[in-house]
Amino acid sequence: MEKLMSVQNDKFSLVAGDYLSSGVPLRLNLEQAWPIHIFWKEGKWEMVPCTGFNVFKLMQVAEEKGYKSPYWVSLRDGENAGGELREDAEGVNVAGWRVRGVSANFHGDLSLDSVEDAEAKMDAAEDEETALPGVAMRPKVLFNTEAWRGVDFPAYVERQLPGKEEALERAQAIAEKGAGCEVKHGGVLAYYNPSLNVICLPTPEEYGSLKAYYWALFEQIGHALASRHQMDLFKGLTMAPFCKEASFKVLYAKMVAAQLAYEAGIDVLE
Repeated sequence: MEKLMSVQNDKFSLVAGDYLSSGVPLRLNLEQAWPIHIFWKEGKWEMVPCTGFNVFKLMQVAEEKGYKSPYWVSLRDGENAGGELREDAEGVNVAGWRVRGVSANFHGDLSLDSVEDAEAKMDAAEDEETALPGVAMRPKVLFNTEAWRGVDFPAYVERQLPGKEEALERAQAIAEKGAGCEVKHGGVLAYYNPSLNVICLPTPEEYGSLKAYYWALFEQIGHALASRHQMDLFKGLTMAPFCKEASFKVLYAKMVAAQLAYEAGIDVLE
Protein backbone atom coordinates (compact mmCIF):
# COMPACT_ATOMS: atom_id res chain seq x y z
CA MET A 1 0.00 0.00 0.00
CA GLU A 2 2.92 2.35 0.73
CA LYS A 3 4.21 1.84 -2.82
CA LEU A 4 0.74 2.39 -4.28
CA MET A 5 0.35 5.66 -2.41
CA SER A 6 3.72 6.81 -3.73
CA VAL A 7 2.56 6.19 -7.29
CA GLN A 8 -0.64 8.09 -6.63
CA ASN A 9 1.35 10.91 -5.08
CA ASP A 10 3.43 11.38 -8.22
CA LYS A 11 0.33 11.59 -10.40
CA PHE A 12 -1.50 13.98 -8.10
CA SER A 13 1.58 16.20 -7.88
CA LEU A 14 1.64 16.39 -11.67
CA VAL A 15 -2.04 17.27 -11.74
CA ALA A 16 -1.64 19.79 -8.95
CA GLY A 17 1.22 21.42 -10.81
CA ASP A 18 -0.81 21.70 -13.99
CA TYR A 19 -3.84 23.20 -12.34
CA LEU A 20 -2.75 24.90 -9.14
CA SER A 21 0.62 26.58 -9.73
CA SER A 22 -0.97 29.12 -12.06
CA GLY A 23 -3.85 29.74 -9.67
CA VAL A 24 -6.44 28.48 -12.16
CA PRO A 25 -9.19 26.49 -10.41
CA LEU A 26 -10.37 23.12 -11.66
CA ARG A 27 -13.62 23.66 -13.53
CA LEU A 28 -16.30 21.56 -15.13
CA ASN A 29 -18.03 22.79 -18.29
CA LEU A 30 -21.63 23.52 -17.33
CA GLU A 31 -22.81 22.52 -20.79
CA GLN A 32 -21.32 19.03 -20.51
CA ALA A 33 -23.39 16.27 -18.93
CA TRP A 34 -21.97 14.45 -15.92
CA PRO A 35 -20.09 11.37 -17.24
CA ILE A 36 -21.62 7.97 -16.49
CA HIS A 37 -19.86 4.63 -16.88
CA ILE A 38 -22.26 2.06 -18.36
CA PHE A 39 -21.85 -1.72 -18.17
CA TRP A 40 -23.43 -4.45 -20.32
CA LYS A 41 -24.68 -7.06 -17.87
CA GLU A 42 -27.15 -9.87 -18.50
CA GLY A 43 -28.48 -8.28 -21.67
CA LYS A 44 -29.07 -4.76 -20.32
CA TRP A 45 -27.18 -1.60 -19.49
CA GLU A 46 -26.30 -0.69 -15.93
CA MET A 47 -25.08 2.81 -15.03
CA VAL A 48 -22.65 4.17 -12.45
CA PRO A 49 -21.86 7.92 -12.25
CA CYS A 50 -18.13 8.59 -12.59
CA THR A 51 -16.24 10.03 -9.61
CA GLY A 52 -12.91 11.58 -8.76
CA PHE A 53 -10.53 13.01 -11.31
CA ASN A 54 -12.06 10.76 -13.99
CA VAL A 55 -14.94 13.24 -14.12
CA PHE A 56 -12.66 16.11 -15.15
CA LYS A 57 -10.75 14.06 -17.69
CA LEU A 58 -13.82 12.59 -19.40
CA MET A 59 -15.60 15.94 -19.53
CA GLN A 60 -12.52 17.59 -20.99
CA VAL A 61 -12.35 14.99 -23.77
CA ALA A 62 -16.10 15.28 -24.38
CA GLU A 63 -15.73 19.02 -24.84
CA GLU A 64 -12.78 18.60 -27.22
CA LYS A 65 -14.58 15.97 -29.30
CA GLY A 66 -17.98 17.64 -29.19
CA TYR A 67 -19.69 14.66 -27.54
CA LYS A 68 -23.15 15.31 -26.12
CA SER A 69 -23.64 11.81 -24.71
CA PRO A 70 -22.83 11.44 -21.00
CA TYR A 71 -22.25 7.69 -21.37
CA TRP A 72 -18.85 5.99 -21.49
CA VAL A 73 -18.27 2.26 -22.09
CA SER A 74 -15.30 -0.10 -22.18
CA LEU A 75 -14.29 -1.96 -25.34
CA ARG A 76 -15.36 -5.27 -23.84
CA ASP A 77 -18.83 -4.11 -22.81
CA GLY A 78 -19.43 -2.31 -26.09
CA GLU A 79 -18.50 -5.38 -28.13
CA ASN A 80 -20.48 -7.70 -25.86
CA ALA A 81 -23.53 -5.55 -26.58
CA GLY A 82 -22.95 -6.06 -30.32
CA GLY A 83 -21.31 -2.72 -31.06
CA GLU A 84 -18.36 -1.80 -33.23
CA LEU A 85 -16.02 1.17 -32.80
CA ARG A 86 -15.92 3.80 -35.53
CA GLU A 87 -12.63 4.23 -37.40
CA ASP A 88 -11.90 7.58 -35.71
CA ALA A 89 -12.75 6.39 -32.17
CA GLU A 90 -10.29 7.32 -29.44
CA GLY A 91 -10.25 5.80 -25.98
CA VAL A 92 -9.65 7.71 -22.75
CA ASN A 93 -7.40 6.27 -20.05
CA VAL A 94 -8.96 6.56 -16.61
CA ALA A 95 -8.32 5.05 -13.19
CA GLY A 96 -10.63 2.25 -12.10
CA TRP A 97 -10.85 1.32 -8.44
CA ARG A 98 -13.00 -0.47 -5.94
CA VAL A 99 -12.90 -0.61 -2.15
CA ARG A 100 -12.86 -4.20 -0.97
CA GLY A 101 -11.29 -6.52 1.57
CA VAL A 102 -7.64 -7.53 1.48
CA SER A 103 -7.30 -11.23 0.68
CA ALA A 104 -4.53 -13.76 0.20
CA ASN A 105 -5.14 -13.55 -3.54
CA PHE A 106 -5.14 -9.81 -4.04
CA HIS A 107 -3.84 -6.91 -1.95
CA GLY A 108 -4.69 -3.97 -4.19
CA ASP A 109 -1.24 -3.73 -5.76
CA LEU A 110 -0.53 -3.27 -9.46
CA SER A 111 2.47 -5.60 -9.68
CA LEU A 112 0.78 -8.13 -11.94
CA ASP A 113 1.74 -9.10 -15.48
CA SER A 114 -1.25 -7.53 -17.18
CA VAL A 115 -4.51 -5.71 -16.61
CA GLU A 116 -6.41 -8.87 -17.56
CA ASP A 117 -4.63 -10.84 -14.82
CA ALA A 118 -5.40 -8.12 -12.29
CA GLU A 119 -9.07 -8.08 -13.22
CA ALA A 120 -9.36 -11.88 -13.08
CA LYS A 121 -7.61 -11.99 -9.74
CA MET A 122 -9.88 -9.29 -8.30
CA ASP A 123 -12.98 -11.09 -9.49
CA ALA A 124 -11.78 -14.40 -8.06
CA ALA A 125 -11.22 -12.84 -4.64
CA GLU A 126 -14.43 -10.78 -4.63
CA ASP A 127 -16.43 -13.12 -2.38
CA GLU A 128 -13.76 -13.73 0.23
CA GLU A 129 -14.66 -12.53 3.72
CA THR A 130 -11.91 -10.37 5.23
CA ALA A 131 -11.71 -7.83 8.03
CA LEU A 132 -9.19 -5.40 6.55
CA PRO A 133 -10.25 -2.86 3.88
CA GLY A 134 -8.19 -2.31 0.77
CA VAL A 135 -8.30 -0.34 -2.46
CA ALA A 136 -7.87 -2.33 -5.65
CA MET A 137 -6.90 -0.16 -8.63
CA ARG A 138 -6.45 -0.83 -12.33
CA PRO A 139 -6.32 1.30 -15.48
CA LYS A 140 -9.33 1.40 -17.79
CA VAL A 141 -9.92 2.67 -21.30
CA LEU A 142 -13.39 4.08 -21.96
CA PHE A 143 -15.06 5.18 -25.20
CA ASN A 144 -17.93 7.63 -25.47
CA THR A 145 -21.07 6.00 -26.86
CA GLU A 146 -20.99 8.40 -29.82
CA ALA A 147 -17.81 6.61 -30.96
CA TRP A 148 -19.77 3.37 -31.55
CA ARG A 149 -22.13 2.01 -34.17
CA GLY A 150 -24.44 -0.97 -34.38
CA VAL A 151 -25.62 -0.89 -30.76
CA ASP A 152 -28.51 0.75 -28.90
CA PHE A 153 -27.28 2.78 -25.96
CA PRO A 154 -29.55 4.34 -23.31
CA ALA A 155 -31.26 7.54 -24.39
CA TYR A 156 -30.15 10.78 -22.77
CA VAL A 157 -31.36 14.34 -22.43
CA GLU A 158 -28.85 17.11 -23.13
CA ARG A 159 -27.93 19.15 -20.09
CA GLN A 160 -29.60 22.55 -19.88
CA LEU A 161 -27.97 25.55 -18.25
CA PRO A 162 -29.91 26.90 -15.24
CA GLY A 163 -31.13 30.48 -15.12
CA LYS A 164 -29.56 32.95 -12.70
CA GLU A 165 -32.39 32.62 -10.17
CA GLU A 166 -32.25 28.83 -10.20
CA ALA A 167 -28.45 28.80 -9.94
CA LEU A 168 -28.57 31.14 -6.94
CA GLU A 169 -31.19 28.95 -5.25
CA ARG A 170 -29.04 25.86 -5.80
CA ALA A 171 -25.92 27.61 -4.44
CA GLN A 172 -27.80 28.85 -1.37
CA ALA A 173 -29.13 25.34 -0.73
CA ILE A 174 -25.59 23.91 -0.83
CA ALA A 175 -24.37 26.68 1.50
CA GLU A 176 -27.20 26.03 3.95
CA LYS A 177 -26.52 22.31 3.96
CA GLY A 178 -22.86 23.10 4.55
CA ALA A 179 -20.19 20.66 5.58
CA GLY A 180 -20.97 20.03 9.21
CA CYS A 181 -19.36 23.22 10.45
CA GLU A 182 -20.14 26.88 11.13
CA VAL A 183 -19.49 29.55 8.49
CA LYS A 184 -18.34 32.97 9.75
CA HIS A 185 -17.98 36.09 7.63
CA GLY A 186 -15.30 38.71 8.18
CA GLY A 187 -11.65 39.39 7.49
CA VAL A 188 -9.92 39.41 4.12
CA LEU A 189 -9.04 35.72 3.62
CA ALA A 190 -11.05 32.55 3.05
CA TYR A 191 -9.87 29.56 5.09
CA TYR A 192 -10.99 26.55 7.09
CA ASN A 193 -9.87 26.29 10.72
CA PRO A 194 -9.64 22.55 11.56
CA SER A 195 -9.04 23.21 15.25
CA LEU A 196 -12.32 25.09 15.66
CA ASN A 197 -14.09 23.36 12.74
CA VAL A 198 -15.10 26.72 11.29
CA ILE A 199 -15.07 28.19 7.77
CA CYS A 200 -14.11 31.86 7.68
CA LEU A 201 -14.38 34.04 4.59
CA PRO A 202 -15.18 37.62 3.52
CA THR A 203 -18.76 38.68 2.88
CA PRO A 204 -20.31 38.27 -0.60
CA GLU A 205 -20.14 42.05 -1.07
CA GLU A 206 -16.37 42.04 -0.60
CA TYR A 207 -15.93 39.49 -3.38
CA GLY A 208 -17.59 41.74 -5.91
CA SER A 209 -19.66 38.92 -7.43
CA LEU A 210 -21.78 36.04 -6.19
CA LYS A 211 -19.91 33.65 -8.47
CA ALA A 212 -16.55 34.50 -6.87
CA TYR A 213 -18.04 34.23 -3.39
CA TYR A 214 -19.53 30.79 -3.93
CA TRP A 215 -16.34 29.51 -5.58
CA ALA A 216 -14.44 30.50 -2.42
CA LEU A 217 -17.08 29.01 -0.11
CA PHE A 218 -17.23 25.73 -2.04
CA GLU A 219 -13.45 25.32 -1.88
CA GLN A 220 -13.48 25.75 1.89
CA ILE A 221 -16.32 23.24 2.09
CA GLY A 222 -13.94 20.83 0.34
CA HIS A 223 -11.31 21.37 3.04
CA ALA A 224 -13.94 20.95 5.77
CA LEU A 225 -15.29 17.72 4.29
CA ALA A 226 -11.83 16.14 4.29
CA SER A 227 -11.16 17.07 7.92
CA ARG A 228 -11.29 14.78 10.94
CA HIS A 229 -14.60 16.38 11.97
CA GLN A 230 -16.40 15.20 8.82
CA MET A 231 -15.09 12.50 6.45
CA ASP A 232 -11.67 12.17 8.10
CA LEU A 233 -10.09 11.26 4.76
CA PHE A 234 -6.56 11.12 6.13
CA LYS A 235 -7.25 9.07 9.27
CA GLY A 236 -4.36 6.72 9.95
CA LEU A 237 -2.54 7.96 6.83
CA THR A 238 -0.69 10.96 8.18
CA MET A 239 2.66 9.32 7.40
CA ALA A 240 1.71 8.48 3.81
CA PRO A 241 3.69 10.52 1.24
CA PHE A 242 0.68 12.21 -0.36
CA CYS A 243 -0.73 13.36 2.99
CA LYS A 244 2.39 15.43 3.64
CA GLU A 245 1.88 17.59 0.55
CA ALA A 246 -0.41 20.59 0.75
CA SER A 247 -0.93 20.38 -3.02
CA PHE A 248 -2.85 17.11 -2.66
CA LYS A 249 -5.27 18.57 -0.13
CA VAL A 250 -5.70 21.78 -2.12
CA LEU A 251 -6.38 19.72 -5.24
CA TYR A 252 -9.06 17.73 -3.40
CA ALA A 253 -10.72 20.94 -2.15
CA LYS A 254 -10.69 22.46 -5.66
CA MET A 255 -12.20 19.27 -7.11
CA VAL A 256 -15.03 19.50 -4.55
CA ALA A 257 -15.50 23.20 -5.37
CA ALA A 258 -15.67 22.50 -9.10
CA GLN A 259 -18.24 19.74 -8.63
CA LEU A 260 -20.41 21.90 -6.35
CA ALA A 261 -20.11 24.81 -8.78
CA TYR A 262 -21.20 22.49 -11.58
CA GLU A 263 -24.15 21.18 -9.55
CA ALA A 264 -25.33 24.69 -8.76
CA GLY A 265 -24.46 26.23 -12.13
CA ILE A 266 -22.89 29.32 -10.60
CA ASP A 267 -21.06 30.30 -13.80
CA VAL A 268 -24.27 31.98 -14.93
CA LEU A 269 -24.16 34.28 -11.89
CA GLU A 270 -22.54 37.70 -11.88
